Amino acid sequence: MSSQPRVTVVGAGVIGLSVAHYLALDGCEVTVLDQGPVGMGCSFGNGGWIVPKTTAPLPAPGIVGYTLKSLGRPASPVYLKPQLDPGFVQWLWGFWRAGGRSTFEAGRNALVQLGGESVELFHQLHERNPFAIRSGESLRVFRDATGAAKAADELSFLAALSIKADYSVLDGAEARSAEPILSGKVASALLMRGDLLVDPKSVCDALGREILANGGTIREHEQAVAFQVDGQRVTAVATQQDVYAADHVVIAAGSWSAFLTRLLGVRLPLQAGKGYSFTVGLEPRPTRVIDIADAKTGIAPHEDSTRVVGTMELSGLNSRIDRRRIRAMVLAASPYVVNWPAGDLDQSITDEWVGLRPMLPSGLPVIDQLAPYGNVFVSTGHAMMGVSLGLASGLELARYLTSGSQPASLKPFSLQHLGRSARFSKPGLTQSWTAELRDSLTGAQLR
Repeated sequence: MSSQPRVTVVGAGVIGLSVAHYLALDGCEVTVLDQGPVGMGCSFGNGGWIVPKTTAPLPAPGIVGYTLKSLGRPASPVYLKPQLDPGFVQWLWGFWRAGGRSTFEAGRNALVQLGGESVELFHQLHERNPFAIRSGESLRVFRDATGAAKAADELSFLAALSIKADYSVLDGAEARSAEPILSGKVASALLMRGDLLVDPKSVCDALGREILANGGTIREHEQAVAFQVDGQRVTAVATQQDVYAADHVVIAAGSWSAFLTRLLGVRLPLQAGKGYSFTVGLEPRPTRVIDIADAKTGIAPHEDSTRVVGTMELSGLNSRIDRRRIRAMVLAASPYVVNWPAGDLDQSITDEWVGLRPMLPSGLPVIDQLAPYGNVFVSTGHAMMGVSLGLASGLELARYLTSGSQPASLKPFSLQHLGRSARFSKPGLTQSWTAELRDSLTGAQLR
């Protein structure tokens, strides 16, 4: 029998695979469970931008007025569909409260520091197991001639964190010289250096290969449906196919994480924020990531395609594609780009996709032990930052699990930062499996 800790990780996106990877490297006996194929959740259609110096929580100063205007407006970059759900109302109230200046700045600083760690980790992973990555620049463009200078001023906080910001402020002509795809409507641009662009699916594949090479196991198409509880410890995880004994459990299942924590009696105020993306043929092709700030839309040039990403839609846990949202993205970005798609969208764009980003009202993830359980950890709520923060989140959580001591970098992302909105109540499982699963698990093989 193995003397190494047995860790079951629920979730095979960048977040789950990352923590599994670092645990396997540390000698743990790791099993990853996912309801679908590796990397095919929210990670799959992500733009793949790693922008550590400009990472920030979504609830920012002025967010109340912005979101109020978006209620019931499907064409808005941030669309909140009115819902007769007390949980959503409570989430929205917490989201608005998190938009205060001091709260925003503290959260931004924590995210930037964690994101900065990820950059080096991406390079290290690529050296061990290559995937699609390139270092380079990103270009944030504005219609206002002073937009880029104002954005540059917002980076002044980095000095207090001992982080050097390498950027240039460009006028419209300089921006068009750098990227001929930009139209005359672009009046200024902020050129950021030191960013990365990755193919998220290839990152997931590389992490999967690393896990297997280090003795781990990945079980695709196995949805976790129950936990076995003994006091304040989870001793096994059940899927619809099998049962897996565990010394530790990590819940990193994106927008579905709240369903799993609820089985353990822990309520997480998690909402699914839809992000849209599609592929478009552009000539000339851009050579770097272009963030169209005013349109809340981005363009990511990958090796064999140009991907357009954007919008945030809170309309419940569903994967329906609202064509109005895609049309809104096209219309909002069209003034800034030459030869932008026009007319029949069915003929000009392909590979339409929607992903469910796990959103907590604070705009920050939770990367912590799931109290009151001594051997359960959770990593979710990364919103649009899952790929950017994925490797650092995984490494730091792996250190937390194996050492029993919370790293300083994770203190801002503790369960406590959610206050009373995250709470423990009567657990859904006590001392045994849930009654409805007991019979089907009687003859299951405990792995």
